[in-house]
Amino acid sequence: MQMKKKKTWIFAAVVILVLAAALLWFFSRKESGKTLNAGVRTDIGDWAFYDKTHETCYGIEADVAACLAQALGCSAIRYFPVGSINDFTALDAGSIDCLVCAYPSDAAGDADHLFSDPYFESGSYLLVETSTLFTSAEELAGKKIGVIASDQFSQNQLLSAMASLGLRPPVLVPVDDYHQLPYLLETGEVSAACVPEGIAYTLLTEEIVPLEDVGRQGVCVAVRKDDPNAPEILNAMNKLIADGTIYEVLKLWEWAR
Repeated sequence: MQMKKKKTWIFAAVVILVLAAALLWFFSRKESGKTLNAGVRTDIGDWAFYDKTHETCYGIEADVAACLAQALGCSAIRYFPVGSINDFTALDAGSIDCLVCAYPSDAAGDADHLFSDPYFESGSYLLVETSTLFTSAEELAGKKIGVIASDQFSQNQLLSAMASLGLRPPVLVPVDDYHQLPYLLETGEVSAACVPEGIAYTLLTEEIVPLEDVGRQGVCVAVRKDDPNAPEILNAMNKLIADGTIYEVLKLWEWAR
């Protein structure tokens, strides 16, 4: 009788162990099945190109997002193209988990978003038409300068640079799409344009050339402050920056070294 009870207990213990192992396997599978929904800017060449056919993305932002997904233990990543410079629309709507290539300086006093440590530094450049013969920022005092409406950093840096030189502030002419700036430069509607470095490289031609760098800013990953996964995402990104992993990714892109 005691032997029978002993066998029953052994059988029950085995069943419990099997069930525990099954549950552990299930939840580990569930964890590895996570998908990172990453917002990437596709308005600048080399930063990210979205392939609609295969619903994937290529470029420096895509590589940074993929590295972050791997660090988070995600088995997949879904790219969401976003608009120009700090477009938080998709992030605020909860459609994405993070926004790659965000500028915290554009969100001064921002109560809704948190940012990782900067993993890259980008400048803001003054661009001019060669036919204008401008050679310095001083010559642009009081002139009309085209800027991207959502790019507060470049605007602030430009105004600060002019003020530090004791010059009259320029008249800022905001546009929603940076592709409008070459036309404004060519027609003389603006004397210069002030844009982030990545966009500046996109606009350069034989006729449109850089004049000066008016300021630099860190590039970060942004998350919603009320997202319960925010600390995990930021911690993972900051660790990639601290141990140098993210810089190995950036080395793949010559201009970003």
